[in-house]
Amino acid sequence: GHKNVVFSKFPILDKRSHATPDARDILETTVDAGGHPFTIFVNHWKSGASDFGSEQTRRFNAKTLRDRLEDLLAKNPSADILITGDFNSNYNQSQSYAFMGQTAVNDVLGSQGDEAATAATSGFSLYNLWHELPREQRRSDQYGGNWGTLMQKMITPGLYDFSGIQYVDNSFEVVALDGINTRTALRLPRRWSNAGKGFGASDHFPIA
Repeated sequence: GHKNVVFSKFPILDKRSHATPDARDILETTVDAGGHPFTIFVNHWKSGASDFGSEQTRRFNAKTLRDRLEDLLAKNPSADILITGDFNSNYNQSQSYAFMGQTAVNDVLGSQGDEAATAATSGFSLYNLWHELPREQRRSDQYGGNWGTLMQKMITPGLYDFSGIQYVDNSFEVVALDGINTRTALRLPRRWSNAGKGFGASDHFPIA
């Protein structure tokens, strides 16, 4: 079984799970970050980024998440919210797989790359932090010889309003550590193996 988890050095104020048809629950956690509520949504959407069938399930994921975000932001347009996890979608899913038509992460959820638009908005807008990196550095995983960006982080306008919690601009990064979670000169993810006593890390690089 797969579990979505939040580890926090800040006190946890609230936690709940959001069930989605044919998919893993989405974890919502709110922590007290120095007197400011900070809400984190952790996702692990259905696998198969290039598969049209599994994209239908990811649309359910996206609808569940968007409905909850719209509810929170209707009550408090400046709420500080981070959306993160393994979306089993690329940050530019609608471009990567145009044949799918409506994609979960871009079209249903509304993840986008216009930081200025999110910063200037009051209410619903999601800026995807992959857009902070040059295109050639946008990679967290590799499958079939192609790099992907299945691990993602998105933020809401409240993290740009200089009130409560503020996002540190251009602080997004991929955590690829030579000899620890990478292998070969191409710096591929060092997948976990159960061989012998077990070795490796993950087939996805962490993002921070």
